[in-house]
Amino acid sequence: MNKINLWFITPYQAIVPLIEEIKKEHAQFRVTIKVGNLENGVVFAREAEKKGADMIISRGGTATLIREAVNVPVIDVHISGYDLLRSITLAEHSSYKKALVGYSNITIGASSIIDLLDIEMDVFTIGHANEVKQLLGQLKNDGYTRILGDVVTVAAAKEFALDGLLIQSGRESILEAFEEAEHTFNSQFESQKLIHVMRDLLTQRDQDVVIVKQGGQILFEHWAKFQKRPISDHDLFSIIGQTIQEHRSLSRIMLNNKETLKVDTYLNTQFEEKVVTVFIQSFPSTSAESMNIQFEQVKYPPALVAKSSTMLHLNETIQHPSFAHKAIVLTGASGTGKKLIARYIHSYHQKSGWFMKIDHQHLLDNFSKGFPDNVSTVFVQINQELHPSHLSVLNDILHMAKTQSTQVIISTESQNIRIPDDEEWKKAYRLTIPTLKERVDDIHNLSVHFLAEFHQSLGTQPVKIHDNAIRALLKMDWPANVRDLKVYMRRLALSEKGYVIDTNTLAKNPFYPTETKGSIPTSIDKKETLKDIEKKIIEQVLKEEEFNQTKTAKRLGINRATLWRKLKE
Repeated sequence: MNKINLWFITPYQAIVPLIEEIKKEHAQFRVTIKVGNLENGVVFAREAEKKGADMIISRGGTATLIREAVNVPVIDVHISGYDLLRSITLAEHSSYKKALVGYSNITIGASSIIDLLDIEMDVFTIGHANEVKQLLGQLKNDGYTRILGDVVTVAAAKEFALDGLLIQSGRESILEAFEEAEHTFNSQFESQKLIHVMRDLLTQRDQDVVIVKQGGQILFEHWAKFQKRPISDHDLFSIIGQTIQEHRSLSRIMLNNKETLKVDTYLNTQFEEKVVTVFIQSFPSTSAESMNIQFEQVKYPPALVAKSSTMLHLNETIQHPSFAHKAIVLTGASGTGKKLIARYIHSYHQKSGWFMKIDHQHLLDNFSKGFPDNVSTVFVQINQELHPSHLSVLNDILHMAKTQSTQVIISTESQNIRIPDDEEWKKAYRLTIPTLKERVDDIHNLSVHFLAEFHQSLGTQPVKIHDNAIRALLKMDWPANVRDLKVYMRRLALSEKGYVIDTNTLAKNPFYPTETKGSIPTSIDKKETLKDIEKKIIEQVLKEEEFNQTKTAKRLGINRATLWRKLKE
């Protein structure tokens, strides 16, 4: 059987000979000894993790920091009653005025020993390491000259020219730590084997990957083709945050030092704290405009609310097997949900590859020779009248898509927009997405759906819409589309502090349609406060960025935490 790879990271040098002696009695361990206190100890711990350590032993505050920094089991060398007794006895025979300084886990036991043995020594308890220096300054002024404590306390005592005496760990404590390490390893043996296999697999396959916990702790990273992490911390944690917020795997094109990167995330929710794996690879495109490309894995069909006859008919149509392969042209006003329909088609027909969203200009710039591997659906947004030269390229794209088993779905707001005059495009399915006025029967279910969504994503209070509020919504002369209803429901959910949205909530928050894309509202009601105007602008930008909070915050020039706070106000 292979030996257990054990790293002993001690905060002080004097313990090393004792470790060297004890490790001879434990042939099952391959022991590496490093001396490093607090942050220096963490540096060694990260090295240990990279070199495949099975267990780490450390002590006190250093063990606590290491446990937070690495994903390797950490055994803490406890300070036993024997350790305290030895150290107190050593300090007892001094005629100096003495004090023991430490955390409660030390001082409680120390006080008992000092009282039982009637030793002249005062005990002071601290709650945090940053309290040590202030306390030692006071003790010096009070005439204390000898201080008994841990590594941090003794180091601080030297700065005050005090006689510091370290509470050291004895043979019993070291033996106990070795035995606990062996017991812990044996109980986790199968898990440890799997960890080693996965680490070796990721390393040997030259996979550029970083695995991060929801709280920001990096569990594992390996860079094969890059000398170091190829994206900034801001970009890394931004896409991790979006992955967790949207609860799905994502793919993005990012730029770093003029290099275009494809960044894929995978979300694991099996643990209490979510874990995101980020794979990074160089992307063949060098265009800065590639930032406008979005990739995502659509594993489950998005919620398609369909109670009205128009939506029931649309739903029945797109579920037909023929819709899995042919080109599709979706027409509808801004905010009717064309992208949602495209994602629904992709997922309903069980496409295993990526769903790629891009506007037609960037598609032509970046993929004139074909699409990236494993793209099942290309969703092309056409936001303006096509230039004649674009028509032929769209033609080529459709033919390329057929050869690569990729489906092309075009989205446009204009019924009269020109598309290529080609036989393949003539065979394309054409669907018109109804406006909210044409699907009034869906308003109730849409409102309930949005309320549940905001309760999950924003932590809003309301969980129900009163029947009188539903009746009021149905009577409204809706000049807008589904996206406007979603914006309005978010405003109602954020403003209502109770559990039910009723007509009083609606009266306090009258509906006003958001502006068309690219037009921040300029009309200001005389009764509106600065906060009201700010809320209008935030809602408009959120709508334009398809409720992506990361993009919205960036466009508004604020961080996501500030945006979150403003949404909750």
